[in-house]
Amino acid sequence: MTTRRKILFSCLFAYLLLDAYQAIAVSMDYLKMFNNSHGKLTPNGQEAWNIFYGMQLAGPNNKIWMYFISLILVPTIFSWTYIYMKNSYFENMIITRKPYRQLVLNSLKSIVLKIFLLKVIIIFLELLIISGIFHTVDFSMSTTFNEKIGRSYIVFSNNILMNFIMYILFSTVGWSLWCALFYSVFLFIKKTILILPATLLLDVFLIIIPAVTETKNSVVKILMYLPFIGNLQSPGNITIGGEPSIPLAIICLFTILFYIVITYILFFYYIKSAQKGRL
Repeated sequence: MTTRRKILFSCLFAYLLLDAYQAIAVSMDYLKMFNNSHGKLTPNGQEAWNIFYGMQLAGPNNKIWMYFISLILVPTIFSWTYIYMKNSYFENMIITRKPYRQLVLNSLKSIVLKIFLLKVIIIFLELLIISGIFHTVDFSMSTTFNEKIGRSYIVFSNNILMNFIMYILFSTVGWSLWCALFYSVFLFIKKTILILPATLLLDVFLIIIPAVTETKNSVVKILMYLPFIGNLQSPGNITIGGEPSIPLAIICLFTILFYIVITYILFFYYIKSAQKGRL
């Protein structure tokens, strides 16, 4: 195993450990709070879901340190090696055996697949810890959210299982597209170390700018959701001015389509520029 692979696996393992630590700490805090309520509060399946969704990025149970680590680490953890190879001209050693376009496209596909799998692992790791410490989550198809139990997130569906299925779909696709978009930007950066500050700046810009645009016009507010990357990072947890006027699934779908177009433009502009020797 090469040094770069060892560093990659070490970062992955450390990130999963931190996420597991957060899940354990939050679950223990909730259990302690319920146990100290003298029977007024009883651990239940919906509260277990509240812990889980609140633990997603920018949720009330998401520790601030974990949030910022995720903002920087998730988009760079798999991109770093490919950008390093590009900037060290290692690609020139294999470009004669494989067209440059295909080489970069394969790296993009690899990043998307790995991030997709990482998000799936994180989701089920958190659910496993919450179920083991606090209370088992309810996967029954007939169970709906109890409106008497408050929640800090917007749901795709009032049916608990359907909401979870849609959350998995949109969050895994969202994380994959989040990283694909950033990788397409990283391709233009010639010093590998600069992708770290670039990541933070992009994250802040694509979250803060749409979020601070105060307007009472519902059409403008919906349009501001298009570049709002929070829809990819943590659908239902990060919103603009409260609950949107149209279903969450449609809002997220609009954002996904918007960023697919932006990623496509950036990616193929880079390919054409590189092939013409401009980069």
